[in-house]
Amino acid sequence: MTVTTPMPRTAGRPGRPPGDRNTGPDGLTIRQADVVDSILSHVERYGFPPSMRQIGAAVGLSSTSSVAHQLLSLERLGVLGRDPHRPRAYRVRPLWLARHRPEVLDDGTDTVWVPLLPRPATGAADTGGAQDLLPLPRALVGASSPGLFAVRAAVDAPEAAIRAGDILVACDPDTTGTGDLVLVETADGTLTAGRLPLTSTARGTVRGRVVFVVRTL
Repeated sequence: MTVTTPMPRTAGRPGRPPGDRNTGPDGLTIRQADVVDSILSHVERYGFPPSMRQIGAAVGLSSTSSVAHQLLSLERLGVLGRDPHRPRAYRVRPLWLARHRPEVLDDGTDTVWVPLLPRPATGAADTGGAQDLLPLPRALVGASSPGLFAVRAAVDAPEAAIRAGDILVACDPDTTGTGDLVLVETADGTLTAGRLPLTSTARGTVRGRVVFVVRTL
């Protein structure tokens, strides 16, 4: 991952602390942008997020309460998300990076960033209506990676070994064949899965061929 220098930002009004106004093209204050850059740089160098004291040292804030205020503000803006595996640790959300710092995600690795959508894609998958971006290994999702999208199964599909809440990573439904696991949208809009040919318990419109399933244990 390569962290690039953000575009220059203008200072706030005289007498106001730096970063007190939205002055950048991404809508962040100078201070907020510094916090984001400090997190990205630390993760690039060490592989894990910095502590609040480390963030404070990097951006010139001596009080951890001031750092906490900045982090909470960035979380409300959708820029940061909490790392579920590390208490009080934040990460920069991939979805925000895709929109404002795409070069950070496009680092030439074998990671594929798949948009998590509230509904199946109606065309080429993009981040316009995405809730998040999921990092998946290119070797596992296959050659169809450019058109991949992901949705959550709303109900169990026992015949397909799918549980409600599973993330179904799918591609173009035109490539399906007998025996394939497919994403199905029922008449009432419920998302589930089934194998072709569909049984009476999985009737609906095929919205994609499932190539990968993510399940949280």
